Amino acid sequence: MRYLPHYQILVFDPGVLPLDVDDLRPAERCVYKALRVARNARARAMERSMYIVANDRTLCEMTHVVPTTAEELGALFGMVPKKLAAHGALLLGVLRPHAATLRADHAQATREAAAEAAAAGALSEGGGREEEEEERECGQSAGAAAQ
Repeated sequence: MRYLPHYQILVFDPGVLPLDVDDLRPAERCVYKALRVARNARARAMERSMYIVANDRTLCEMTHVVPTTAEELGALFGMVPKKLAAHGALLLGVLRPHAATLRADHAQATREAAAEAAAAGALSEGGGREEEEEERECGQSAGAAAQ
């Protein structure tokens, strides 16, 4: 997976992980807020910094990757084994009710991105044909002028 700052993400790409909340789609932002509330409550109960539980980037990645197992969660940024053991179940529990909605949103975004890419490809192909026709016409004109 790749990381790109939000100003470089023009269409949804499941291979590009969000760096912060600005990179999230609207459905992801709602789930991010729920994860953040749970994380902050856990941190307050421990009287520790919220980043001891999980940092913002991890929460953003969770909404994009939608992990369902501790192993998948452990592959995300900042989820070291100690954090995973202490807080993984809490975070996965908060994410679980939103998983279907997020996956549906990601599937829709992927379809939209594919349609946009296909449309862009059709436009560029059409432009290529026009250029070829112009070259043929110019070539014929140049050849006629040379005779």
